[in-house]
Amino acid sequence: GIGIPISLGLSPRLSATYSPNENFSFFMAYDRIRQPFHRLRQGLFLSQQDFPIAISSQLPAPIIDQFSLGHVFVGSSVKLSTSVFYRSLINDLAPTYLAPTFIASVEQNGLFLQDRQSGLLSVNGYAYGAEFDMEYTFSRLQVVSNYTFTRSRRNSEFLNSGRDFDYNFNREHAFQLRVNYRIKRTSINKIVQVSTAFNYLSGNYQQFPFLFIQDPSISNGSYPIIEQRNNGQLPPSHYLDLSIRFIKESEKGYRILSLAINNLYNAHIPYTFVWGVNNNLQTESMFPILPSLSIKYKWK
Repeated sequence: GIGIPISLGLSPRLSATYSPNENFSFFMAYDRIRQPFHRLRQGLFLSQQDFPIAISSQLPAPIIDQFSLGHVFVGSSVKLSTSVFYRSLINDLAPTYLAPTFIASVEQNGLFLQDRQSGLLSVNGYAYGAEFDMEYTFSRLQVVSNYTFTRSRRNSEFLNSGRDFDYNFNREHAFQLRVNYRIKRTSINKIVQVSTAFNYLSGNYQQFPFLFIQDPSISNGSYPIIEQRNNGQLPPSHYLDLSIRFIKESEKGYRILSLAINNLYNAHIPYTFVWGVNNNLQTESMFPILPSLSIKYKWK
């Protein structure tokens, strides 16, 4: 079995809300979160996955303190909310090496990755940002938008010459606009839902070499020199998704037929970079325009 040293104390959580009238409300909150294990985030193509890592004396339990405040407005057809936050992180994880992907073996029970003390280091960090949400509803039309600004950095005296560095998966700007329209034909118990979503994301941070040293003894003839961690961003990405759902109601349940097209205009969505001819940096993209068809049944 795996021994997991867990030492979790009481974690305070405070919140306050003030509502001057039925439409407006203001809030502020403070949370302290003590996690029983680490979560090492890794990029898997266009998605992200958190791998659990057992805490130890070298990798103590992470502690997160977050302060937030904001307001919410609720009208007859519109809902608006804004918030700002500041988060401090103690005992977060960072690889000691500059490889783009963390590689470790999995224990037989699949719960925790093996503890690689030589490959991981406990670091501190902070993040701050703001979020804006809007939801507008009129008859069968619904428009939802969200914008988030986030800046997240890490620091350790043993990494990056003691200087702060940007978090790998921080995307400073994220915007989504989603439009849903619902068509209902009550005579034959059929509903058609049309949805479209536009997404914009800043590029995440990676290590970009600033110099190549020629070495004929290696296969590609040269090796890169990386001055500091996460010293550059990938280009931003944007794409449009479209979906249509045909819902038919019966006495026993619902049959839902869904037709979707992801990345409708076949945008280039960079997720990493490669060294091209003459050591030129080129971005790689996965999953171009991607149609899909699914059917499911829901019982009442």
